Amino acid sequence: MNLERKLHALAARQHGLVTRDQADLGVGRRSWYGRLRAGTLLPVGPCVAALPGAPASPEQRILAAVLAAGPGAIASHRSSAHLWGVEGLADAPVDLTFTDRNRSLSLPGVCFHSPTDVGDLRPVVRAGIPATNPLRMLVDLGQVAPAAVLPALQHVLFTGLASRSAVHALLERHGRRGRHGVGALRQAMTAWAIGDRPPDSLLELRMASILREHRLPRAEFQCRVLGYEVDFAIRQHRLILECDGWDAHGRDRRQFERDREKDAVLAAAGWLVLRFTWLRITRQPRWVASTIRAVITARRAA
Repeated sequence: MNLERKLHALAARQHGLVTRDQADLGVGRRSWYGRLRAGTLLPVGPCVAALPGAPASPEQRILAAVLAAGPGAIASHRSSAHLWGVEGLADAPVDLTFTDRNRSLSLPGVCFHSPTDVGDLRPVVRAGIPATNPLRMLVDLGQVAPAAVLPALQHVLFTGLASRSAVHALLERHGRRGRHGVGALRQAMTAWAIGDRPPDSLLELRMASILREHRLPRAEFQCRVLGYEVDFAIRQHRLILECDGWDAHGRDRRQFERDREKDAVLAAAGWLVLRFTWLRITRQPRWVASTIRAVITARRAA
């Protein structure tokens, strides 16, 4: 395999990146800088370059920092959260953690962390990049972006990256006095529950927020009415609110039939069932709130 093919094969595994220290490619110091001057390699960091045409991406930016930092660097905090699929952090500064506290380095746009707490710091490869695991990420994220912890927690729990019991165990391990980030995660765990019950879906959390923010009557969460489990029940108005995600309620024919049976039985007993979709709950919360309020007003007047 000639040098060009080796370069492209390596870059294909590294988000379009290569480093000068990957000497097995035969790119010596003079050849490296010659390629940079000729434009056949494009500098993206100290001793790190991208092949022309390689698409820029948050993953490329994170990996470039990891490669420039050298052995022992792990994508962490906001960068790890992005790699695990948490939304809204693609443009955040790159966070890297060193397991060796004696390491120190400075790179533009990169925040370095050398924690005294090295528990749960074994790296996991994510998108070809060494990163902290989802549990460690949740604790670390609270240090630099407390507001992002609740969305990250929801993502981790709803996608099955970790369980509630694993998060509780994490808080026990890291919850000593002075550990930054633990407080934000504890608050997120409290906010994540609806009453004393954990939600089954993000939709239920969004609906609870709509009811609270628009000061609608108190609704019981995940309760039973006439033997059926319902998402929310406003008993004084005999009103039931169901959050219908497509996967759970739209694709499963048997679930579709069970939903209609439940609605019919409840309607016969004087209950009104309102079903709201993902689109309505997430994109049109004001419409959802005004609809619920209008129905309550109509039932009061009846």
